[in-house]
Amino acid sequence: MSIQLIQQYYNKVEKIIQYGGSRNESSLRKPFQDLLEHYARGKGLLLVAEIGVMGRLGKTVYPDGALKDSLRQDWGFWESKDEKDDLEAEIRTKFGRGYPGFNILFEDTRTAVLYQSGVEVMRADFGEAARLDAVLSRFVSYQPPEVTEFHKAIALFSQEVGGLADVLREVISVQYSVNSQFAKALEEFLELCRAAINPKVEMADAREMVIQHVLTEDIFMRVFDEAEFHRENVIARKLQEVAGTFYRGETKRNIHAKIAPYYETINARAAQISDHHEKQKFLKALYENFYKAYNPKAADRLGIVYTPDEIVRFMIESADHLVFQHFGKTLGDRGVEILDPATGTGTFITELIETLPLAQLEYKYANEIHCNEVAILPYYIANLNIEYTYKQRTGKFKEFNHICFVDTLDNVGFVHTGKQLNFFGITDENAARITEQNSRKISVVMGNPPYNAHQINYADENPNRKYPEVDERIKNSYVKYSKAQNLTKIYDMYTRFIRWSTDRLDKDGMLVFVSNNAFVGDSIYDGFRKTVANEFNEIYILDLKGDARTSGERRKQEGGNIFSDQIQVGVAIYFFVRKSGAKGCRIYYHAIKDYAQAEEKKAFLRDNKFTDIPFTLLHPDKNNRWINQATESWDEFPKITSKESKSGKGTSKAAQTIFSKFEIGVVTARDEWATDLRVDNLSRKMLFLSETYKSRLQSSEHKDTAIKWSRNLRRNHERGLVEEFSPTRIREYLYRPYCKTNLYDSNIFLNDRGIAKEFLDENIVILIAGPHSPKPFTD
Repeated sequence: MSIQLIQQYYNKVEKIIQYGGSRNESSLRKPFQDLLEHYARGKGLLLVAEIGVMGRLGKTVYPDGALKDSLRQDWGFWESKDEKDDLEAEIRTKFGRGYPGFNILFEDTRTAVLYQSGVEVMRADFGEAARLDAVLSRFVSYQPPEVTEFHKAIALFSQEVGGLADVLREVISVQYSVNSQFAKALEEFLELCRAAINPKVEMADAREMVIQHVLTEDIFMRVFDEAEFHRENVIARKLQEVAGTFYRGETKRNIHAKIAPYYETINARAAQISDHHEKQKFLKALYENFYKAYNPKAADRLGIVYTPDEIVRFMIESADHLVFQHFGKTLGDRGVEILDPATGTGTFITELIETLPLAQLEYKYANEIHCNEVAILPYYIANLNIEYTYKQRTGKFKEFNHICFVDTLDNVGFVHTGKQLNFFGITDENAARITEQNSRKISVVMGNPPYNAHQINYADENPNRKYPEVDERIKNSYVKYSKAQNLTKIYDMYTRFIRWSTDRLDKDGMLVFVSNNAFVGDSIYDGFRKTVANEFNEIYILDLKGDARTSGERRKQEGGNIFSDQIQVGVAIYFFVRKSGAKGCRIYYHAIKDYAQAEEKKAFLRDNKFTDIPFTLLHPDKNNRWINQATESWDEFPKITSKESKSGKGTSKAAQTIFSKFEIGVVTARDEWATDLRVDNLSRKMLFLSETYKSRLQSSEHKDTAIKWSRNLRRNHERGLVEEFSPTRIREYLYRPYCKTNLYDSNIFLNDRGIAKEFLDENIVILIAGPHSPKPFTD
């Protein structure tokens, strides 16, 4: 395969020379870069072009490419020269300037020279494919000892951080009982959190914030060299005051002794990063790894997956174009207030700071850029990233006063002014920031809402919380106009943020979100589509596909997920434009090509501007279908059943159906346990499930992942309900809907048995034999 890639490289170079006649570096570098990227991907590495790295002389140098891993660590460098250059002289010059020599590949399209540990270890003539393959393979296979140690430290920290957190929890529990100063400070901080985040924040949540603060303080200060951050940031200062009442003396020495070896390794690697963009990515990667190890329940609930830079850049540049097209302004103009309601680690805001003209940036930064975050660690990182990016861009530090520590979906103060004043009654800088934000007329809401619709593991007792006011708005809009049956998923975080943001937006403005592409075509979102078409005047959708929950050929067509395959839902970028005085809504849609992998999709966003996208104007039908529209003639036939006929309300055509009632049927919530094609397999599985469940009845523990828990099973457990296994409960079962299999019919282990009692009484049914059946009746 590698030799084939090299042959393809030869062909590309030949065509470039044939059609362009040039053999200089700028013409021939791209084909070799593509070749090198293929080799890097095979090792799980990414080739990043022209990025600054710390040289051996303590100064930043800029090789043509750097091999990086998922934690933004350097595995090697590439330097391309022109064939007219003296390669040996160029190598000496680069090393004289301090270029790192632990693993660097020099080439001039004729010769490749590989240095490792400061000495030449291999070279190859470009015309010798096998030799060139050997050089490239050795280059991407090299493992720098410092990076290897760093990854070991990360792995060990990920394994032990839970234990360290438990130690701190125990210390805090004891201190809360015996240290009145700490108890008072923690209770005051809890009240602040209830005011700033939501009223249901519990003492356990406040304690977790203190623990996260203690465990991460040193990393933040070292990576960004911002020792003042924890003394100046409004939330960090409060947490430092709390921590200072107990985290000192022997307690601090004991904990610090356990984490010091990891932090020393992390700090050593951080010191090698000179580019501020790389610092941001490094800190974000650390956060994702540590947070998922430290608190997997919260990572599950909050949907900890961050947005690729290509998406962010495309969204901001496209938003700038659309704001100008529709309102005659740019994002940098005064009066255009911008809000990221779920900022995470601040990716959108930092990219915005990089994008805005320098002449407009100072005013914009100080007045019209806003963001919110609800989790303490990403809040810290976002604040650092934003302030550090501004400092890098302008050459001066300025505190960012428009990041709020708040649960956005609970913050409805912009609607209820009276409630706002009461709700944030505590005199606090963060509360003042929220009040100030709520007073502004927001022109652009942009970002990436948390992805999680339902938690992954119900054994963690970790469901997403309810948001009464936002959910009521969803009920009266997206749900009200839907004809779908099961609308539970309508109340996911995606729709909640779109509903909240729509209400938050001024009469002239725009929402820009990367979100679930199911909004475009799924039947349960028909009410959503009807609503947004009424609330906006233009909608643009770039469908990036990537739905991993499909199967067969459709799954192949979906291609890779642009979030580096970290999430399963399909992805789309949405631009919702609202313009006062405009009538109607035009909806434009473009889907990326089938079979494209994640890197191809990122490249598409890098290489295309909004104006390059060949959007198609959609024409919604009367059932609010935007794509995959059915032939209208089908609507003339009587329906089998409908919600209207079941409720007995109305005399519309929808209520005139063949059957007046229907039921959802059996919902197991654990098909892999409660169904099987073989009776013996089903018996073994259900016997194990039953015995494991009974063994947990002796305690309140129901977090064992050996069996699959659900909300109803937990409830049965808490009530002490028990059921002996019996093979007589096994029934024949028609599954989805044409596979005859076996079901374990249980009052405890099925989530919903589904069949209403009235269906079990005498009733008239229709059974139809297939057209080619040899029997006059069905089985």
